[in-house]
Amino acid sequence: YARAYYYQTHKELDKAIQDYTSVVNIDSTYVNAHYNLGIIRYELRVIDLAMNDFSKVISLNPKC
Repeated sequence: YARAYYYQTHKELDKAIQDYTSVVNIDSTYVNAHYNLGIIRYELRVIDLAMNDFSKVISLNPKC
């Protein structure tokens, strides 16, 4: 997760997506990884995947 966040903050978005995807494949309940994937995908205008990520965040943490 930390490396993915580093890539995200340094605008290496393809690498960040790869690492966040690895994180959620290992732990599908990692809310922050799903959220950050959604943010990146939204920035890249991949809206359908961003919506899937945000839907997962809401299902895991309805109070957010």
